[in-house]
Amino acid sequence: MTKTSKLFPFTCALLGKVLNASLSLAQDTGKLLGLATLMLSVVLIGVGKAAAQPQPEPQPKPKVVVGGHGRVIGPPAQQRVAWRRAMAGAARPKKGCFTATYPDKTWHEAKCGTPPNRPYKPRGGIRPFSVGNGVDFSAQVTGNTSQAEGSFDSVATSGESDGGTANSFSLQLNTNFFSTATCAGASVPANCLGWEQFIYASDFNAVFIQYWMINYVNPCPGGWNTFGSDCWKNSTNSATPPGQTVAALGSMVVDGAVAGVNGNPDDAVTFTVGGVGFMMRSPSR
Repeated sequence: MTKTSKLFPFTCALLGKVLNASLSLAQDTGKLLGLATLMLSVVLIGVGKAAAQPQPEPQPKPKVVVGGHGRVIGPPAQQRVAWRRAMAGAARPKKGCFTATYPDKTWHEAKCGTPPNRPYKPRGGIRPFSVGNGVDFSAQVTGNTSQAEGSFDSVATSGESDGGTANSFSLQLNTNFFSTATCAGASVPANCLGWEQFIYASDFNAVFIQYWMINYVNPCPGGWNTFGSDCWKNSTNSATPPGQTVAALGSMVVDGAVAGVNGNPDDAVTFTVGGVGFMMRSPSR
């Protein structure tokens, strides 16, 4: 997809740039019951004060990461945070799928899978104060955003209603709608907008990117799928992490970056759970 500017409508961790991002939790076959709070973290460096009288040599104070609600993350968790962000910003070796385990700082090529043949549609309707299943919230900033990270600061679930299929959910990091030349074939190109999602789908053990043309109206181009008046298509490949449960939500992080970030020529999605990362790099659609 040919893109102009993208904004990520998600509350996210700050990555040394102004971000407009949040993480959406969507239940595929029902609703997740409970509370999930999004993380907002910054890095602080402890600074000691000079004493009036000679004092013993001060010991260096470690860096700390302050999460949402003032939650302090100390080593080694802080070191994993730094590692994860460094890996998300590192050069991607080539197109394809890769994995890395803390503290290894090299992406290793891994077998790719095929993304699920199903649409993850845009949000819609009135937004109640329970997140997920199409209900999303976002922070707004000025300017454009090319990379964002989303995670949960704390998770407490009271139950799961999923039609008999446990741990059926997806995490979706979305851009805002944006103008794109790919809409040139739309019924009214001026009314057509691009939209991009960086997705982890638990049902399919898949990490991939999904592209949309909203309000295309005309028959979709070859290789695109029809959803109402919209068109959508997946990245060719998906990274394949092992199956995850709702209980692990607090350790999951999704990072999305568009082509051009850190010198990388392609879009990329990175899914990290604990100290293991899974990354998929795909040509921009």
